[in-house]
Amino acid sequence: MMPKKKYRSWWWLFVAGIILVGIGIYAIVKPSSMFLYLIKYTGYALVLSTFFLLVHAFTSVTSKGEFRLLICEAITDLAFASILIFNPFLATVAFPLVIGSWILIRGIIKVFYFIFLSRVVRGRHYVLTVGVLTIIAGCIILLLPPTRIDEVSYGISVFALLIGGLYIFDAFKFKNNESMLTALI
Repeated sequence: MMPKKKYRSWWWLFVAGIILVGIGIYAIVKPSSMFLYLIKYTGYALVLSTFFLLVHAFTSVTSKGEFRLLICEAITDLAFASILIFNPFLATVAFPLVIGSWILIRGIIKVFYFIFLSRVVRGRHYVLTVGVLTIIAGCIILLLPPTRIDEVSYGISVFALLIGGLYIFDAFKFKNNESMLTALI
């Protein structure tokens, strides 16, 4: 009898959820300062995200389809990070457009992930939920007037609270299903 493999990556999803919920709460309490912090640090956070996605893709993924989707997410994050880091003026002026586009594209990638997972993993509808919520949040942020900093911060806070809460829930729900955890992140 083989020993049961214990999965440890569930807590990464849990920590990501806690961070997103914290960002969402802060954005509700202090929307103007949150907007400035988002502009300042989002590019660097996306570089980190790119790094972790690439490490995961090259070290843990065995499926070509999943590998391609992770690389696509990493390239998306790196492209938007480059815009935010190397063009701070554009990042300041058009941040809602840039961040809304990034969130929308990530949501579309998650929907494609769902389509790929539909043949591989049970419980894949959670990935679809994340994808659809992300697409909706991206569209809302894109539709908000870019001159209203507080409203954009509230839009981002709703996205962060929804996705953060879903990540926390999913971290515990899929604690013993490693393939679902990697799809959700």
